[in-house]
Amino acid sequence: MINPNDILQSVVTALQAIPGLSDVATIEAYDGESQIYRSLQEALDNLNYPTLIFITWDGAEAETSSCKSWTHHVSLYLRCQSLTSDGTIGYFDLIQMITDGRPGGGWRFTESEIHPDADPVQDFSVASVRDDDRGEFFHITFGVTEKH
Repeated sequence: MINPNDILQSVVTALQAIPGLSDVATIEAYDGESQIYRSLQEALDNLNYPTLIFITWDGAEAETSSCKSWTHHVSLYLRCQSLTSDGTIGYFDLIQMITDGRPGGGWRFTESEIHPDADPVQDFSVASVRDDDRGEFFHITFGVTEKH
């Protein structure tokens, strides 16, 4: 099984490689072992950056009973301070940058092998989440399956 922290770091690296994304968004991974937050809920409640992509490892499941290949479940939480069109980045801008990847480069995050020992990203899903306490944010989920 690939170490979940390696999966998280690979996702961070892949997102940082998208031109312009690191310029407009802080990209952070939550490893569950951090001393900064006591829980994922506390971390999500404290997302105070103007624009943030917060990455979590949500677990893994074995593809077969032999446990030789695992599918890792990953989430991206997107938080934007503003949804205006006056030059600030909005949710749909972030989603487009993530899904379309590098302009003209033929590389797309949604089709990429983010880890050398894993198949391309699969089951990519985007949802808007409205929370009375935290306001609106977007939640992206996907799977990363280890190569056999």
